[in-house]
Amino acid sequence: MKRMILLATAMLLATVIGAGAQTATATLDRYDIALVDLDEALVRIDADGGQQRHTQAYLVRLHGTFPAATARLMELRIGETRIEEYGSFPGGIYFMVFTKAKLDALSGKKIGWRLGNGIVQWFAPTFDPERFAPFKAMPEKDAMTRE
Repeated sequence: MKRMILLATAMLLATVIGAGAQTATATLDRYDIALVDLDEALVRIDADGGQQRHTQAYLVRLHGTFPAATARLMELRIGETRIEEYGSFPGGIYFMVFTKAKLDALSGKKIGWRLGNGIVQWFAPTFDPERFAPFKAMPEKDAMTRE
């Protein structure tokens, strides 16, 4: 009996998530990029398994509206690259890119999102980091709260 209840709950949740993927909307009004001095150094594992210590990053802010109630289910993409970690700020969502080479690799790609296994929805602008060059480092807090 307990298994049947769990199975029914899982099926109901899948139905609700699937319905949400079809009805949720997002808008991208604009984006900006800033080079930031991180408040605390971040140690990240690279593709080869080595540790990289970062004291700076490119902060990318996407200004617009995103499906907040289902944020954990939202997948953010720049072209074929999935943005694994992102957060929110009052005007939208943000993520960090830790090297100039990775930032450049995203250039010219479309910005998109999807919920669950839904279809990727692409926004009109393509990602163009050079619009914001030359990059001059600023404190992370200032970059996050700037207009």
